[in-house]
Amino acid sequence: MLNFKKVTSIVLTGLVTLQSVAILFVAKPVQAANSASIVISEIKWGGTVASVNDAWIELYNRSTQTVNLTNWKLSNASLDGSDIILSGNIKPNNFFLISRFNLQNPNSVLNITPDLTTNITSKSKLHLKSICQNKAIILKNGSGTVVDTVGCNGDKWLAGSFYAAMERIVTNKTLGGWYNSVSHINLDHTSRKVFASPKFINDKTPPTNGFIIDGSEYGKDIEYHNNRNYLPVLFGGFFDPETKIKYFKVGFGTKPGLDDAIPFVTTTHRQLSLKAPVPLKHNQRYYAVVRAYNGAGAVSQTIISNGVIVDVEKPLPPSNVTATDTPNDNGTAIDVTWTNSLSTDLITYTIAYNEAGSSVVNIISSITANSYRLTNLTPNKSYIITVRSVDFSTRRSAEVYANPVTTLINPSPIGVVKDNVVKATKKVIIATSSSITKSDSNTVSTPKGGKVTNVPAGSSDNNNDWLRISIVALLLLIIASGFYALSRAYGDTDTKGDIKPLAIKKQKSEKVKTAETKSKTKKQKKRQ
Repeated sequence: MLNFKKVTSIVLTGLVTLQSVAILFVAKPVQAANSASIVISEIKWGGTVASVNDAWIELYNRSTQTVNLTNWKLSNASLDGSDIILSGNIKPNNFFLISRFNLQNPNSVLNITPDLTTNITSKSKLHLKSICQNKAIILKNGSGTVVDTVGCNGDKWLAGSFYAAMERIVTNKTLGGWYNSVSHINLDHTSRKVFASPKFINDKTPPTNGFIIDGSEYGKDIEYHNNRNYLPVLFGGFFDPETKIKYFKVGFGTKPGLDDAIPFVTTTHRQLSLKAPVPLKHNQRYYAVVRAYNGAGAVSQTIISNGVIVDVEKPLPPSNVTATDTPNDNGTAIDVTWTNSLSTDLITYTIAYNEAGSSVVNIISSITANSYRLTNLTPNKSYIITVRSVDFSTRRSAEVYANPVTTLINPSPIGVVKDNVVKATKKVIIATSSSITKSDSNTVSTPKGGKVTNVPAGSSDNNNDWLRISIVALLLLIIASGFYALSRAYGDTDTKGDIKPLAIKKQKSEKVKTAETKSKTKKQKKRQ
């Protein structure tokens, strides 16, 4: 008896354990939908170009669970008014399409397989009249609970037409109002007049507009392009929060909005270099055209660039190119000037220079003025200098040579110098870098080829000394005259040369007069 109880206990314990394990590993069953999880998202009630009876109803699962639609019902959507019985599953965030016709039927414009096709021979086949007749389409779950209802506006549908399906925006958080479809998705390409998006997310708004640039660099909109076979374009900023940007159509035209130069191409790239079917014309402006399409097939506004000019010819060169040694620079700089090119598409100038006989060429680019000073040069060296003009498409003109010029040391001048000879203190330096000797006669002379007026080497310095002495003497004379005037105005000098104030002089004069008066008085008394 005890053994039997033990065996029974062990068996029962094992069964409980197996049941627990089964609960853990057996897949969860398909969950039932709540009242807001499954909604009617699209109705094509007006027929299509294929048939007036072409119709469908689309359901959308807003929940995060797969829903079993067995024994679900659609009311007021059949030919005889009976319910349409549904079957099958609808996955999370997915669609379930009920159609009058199957994919192969010529009366249908669908390009995607329906999930349920009603029996054409049955009376309960899907039939949606153009008049709503105040009968709402009702969706019920397997237990008969109303899940969604699409009513009427009097005898009219809430939206839609013969060409457009009736759609509404459905997401996990929102359920929008009904509107006419603007999409053309999952439909035959021959049915371009039909607007609908069966088994695709609804989106009634086109993408927002972006920007477009002629060229291939952000922030750099080019004005000229030097290739007759390709045109570059860069664009971006298009946005669609519902169905995202799916693709673009891009082309080029000779007028804004056209694609007569380069026909539209479909692409997902935002930076392109499009090949022209025939060579582009020189000096012709071409306009880029871009349109963005979202996942619902809605198209943005056409965005047009400000155009780019094809420029395949070299610019005209500058003229009157002149190079001169910079004065008082100790022989290290040369000034280069020129007259601007007559081309209207210029952007900069380029200078090339090198020492005569040297193969090392120095380049200075991006010069926007019509003059430039070359610095840090070697004194007493001859330089070869050329100038080119550069246009917006980076094409360069033919080079124009300046007159050969030599960098010269510029000390104080000593006389008249001719034929590329520069004045110098006690020596004359010739542009050909030839040496100059000082003659025994204390004059400056030049080798053959240079003409210099002979001037005594020290005469310039002596003249300068006499001039300074004369100026000092004149200043001393002016000062002495001033002192003399002061002495005349304020007094006299004593025997020591000191100036006596005028008041003292007057005081002494009065004392003398008093003494003389007293002396005369005494003499008169003695006579009496």
